[in-house]
Amino acid sequence: VTNDFGMSGNYHEWNYGPVKDDDGNLFIALSTASHAGTIMKEVRGKLDTSTLVDKQEKYSAVPYRGWILKLTPGGILEPYASGFRSPNGLGFDLEGNLFCIDNQGGWVGTNGIYHVEKGKFYGHPSSLPWTKNWSGGDPFKIPVDELNKMRTKASVLFPYEIIGNSLTQPLCDNTDGKFGPFSGQMLLGEMEKGRIVRVMMENVGGALQGACIPLFDSKDLRQGNNRLAFAPDGSLWVGHVQYGFPGDLGIQRIVYTGKAPMDIYSMNLTPTGFDLTFTKPVDKTSAMQIGNYNFRSYYYEYHWQYGSDLFDVQSIPVTNVQVSPDRKKVSLTLAALKSDRIYELNLGEIKSVSGDSLANKIICYTINKLKK
Repeated sequence: VTNDFGMSGNYHEWNYGPVKDDDGNLFIALSTASHAGTIMKEVRGKLDTSTLVDKQEKYSAVPYRGWILKLTPGGILEPYASGFRSPNGLGFDLEGNLFCIDNQGGWVGTNGIYHVEKGKFYGHPSSLPWTKNWSGGDPFKIPVDELNKMRTKASVLFPYEIIGNSLTQPLCDNTDGKFGPFSGQMLLGEMEKGRIVRVMMENVGGALQGACIPLFDSKDLRQGNNRLAFAPDGSLWVGHVQYGFPGDLGIQRIVYTGKAPMDIYSMNLTPTGFDLTFTKPVDKTSAMQIGNYNFRSYYYEYHWQYGSDLFDVQSIPVTNVQVSPDRKKVSLTLAALKSDRIYELNLGEIKSVSGDSLANKIICYTINKLKK
């Protein structure tokens, strides 16, 4: 179909995708190469090793490593967006927005899901020299502050070891309820846990951001949850894989039981805090207890080192709780809200009116922009 991109033979140069949009364009994502591997004697495409710096964990020595590319129905391969380390998974939402996962490592403090738009740079410098008419020299010599101003941040970050360690393909739930009450939201595989992750987004200040939460954890679900697909009956098929670290093999099928869980349906930012909408009406007594909402906020450092610790971890008090008349929405006022931080919420014993316990008690919202 196309081979208009480079390959050096390095083991880490995976090609993720393709996914097709409504106009018939195919999108593929190319992983960078690893210093733990080698460059073969025979390569495809122009070889440029001038930016191989020992301390940099991943590099792009042949065209478009670290890029997302667009292949038109006419067979033209176009560079689309740059700045990815290991973009293991592409997918569209119901509005046709393209999303990509990037995995934790150098320049990637933790896993994130990115709204991919043409011409934008998403953070990993190694891909920049393949930009048309690039005149910036060695991208690793660009000051971090300048790179930070250039990059488009993740719409949602997945706190490492809290939500997931190695997230994979985003898949939009387009089953119209056949798979449960979360139609329109994104589901993602997780490589190192028996877990599927759910993402809910909203437009704030002209950009998409939002929250992530486990869809479920199950001892029956294998590790290595790498590729997802819905069948016409609404069941979810999960393909497992091993990449030399914890994973598994085979295919599993997940079927909705028909009983909606007691869970957070959505988490929305407000000027003073967050609105939590639940799948079932809440018991007002438990929902009104401020002690059932424990927030902390932090951020991940943008730097060349592998991953990032949590920085500036702060406990954020909830100062007010309001429950809507239908008891499905709880509005929380927080003592402080700041942009460029993750707000992690751990919930206590909140129950539904019928006594059902919460299926998940942790949810994390990424604030890139505050709501006015």
